[in-house]
Amino acid sequence: MEVRRPAVVCVFELVRTNPSCYHELHAVGIDSTLRHMCEYSNPMLASSPTARHGMGLHMGIEDDREVKNKAREALLYMEMGGEQGM
Repeated sequence: MEVRRPAVVCVFELVRTNPSCYHELHAVGIDSTLRHMCEYSNPMLASSPTARHGMGLHMGIEDDREVKNKAREALLYMEMGGEQGM
């Protein structure tokens, strides 16, 4: 989590401020990685908040939702940039 959040925010800011970089990011597979982050679901995380606490998982779990949301936003900007570049 310590690495994913700043990495996703960095990609988001890059595509937000420079939509023309879509092709370079696509070439190295960033969009695929972002899609994977959005689609990933861990069955243990789908449990209720009480069950999560009981399983010994730490409170940082809610942060995953923020990372997924930022990854979705970055993908939207990438898609808009990819359409503009075509």
